[in-house]
Amino acid sequence: MKAQNHRSTNLEFRKVYLSDMRSVINLYQSPQGKAIKLTADFGLPLSIVSEDHKVIGFAFASINELDEVVLNSRGVQQPDPSNIGDELIAEAKRTLYATFGDLQDDNTKLKKSIHKLVDWLNTCQ
Repeated sequence: MKAQNHRSTNLEFRKVYLSDMRSVINLYQSPQGKAIKLTADFGLPLSIVSEDHKVIGFAFASINELDEVVLNSRGVQQPDPSNIGDELIAEAKRTLYATFGDLQDDNTKLKKSIHKLVDWLNTCQ
């Protein structure tokens, strides 16, 4: 999907790339920047928002305790009067369904993808 500019700022919404993972992990980690071991709660990052080429937020898919797919975001300040978080989630939703199709009946592929990514990232840290 083509990058979108948000209002008159230099915001860009797009899919997550491998080269974005360090920035995504930094946003996910504690505010003190202390490295933590990632778990399945990290989810599968699907979209980012950047401002002047700096990642300021990301949206991800995860599986909740009821075994349901949930989309959330991190890094975007709340409350969000500009609806940046909503646009970030919408981009993640498009990426999720384009990649995995309908997850209503079976989210096994997403679960496996989350676990493989988390394992790989923990090995790389």
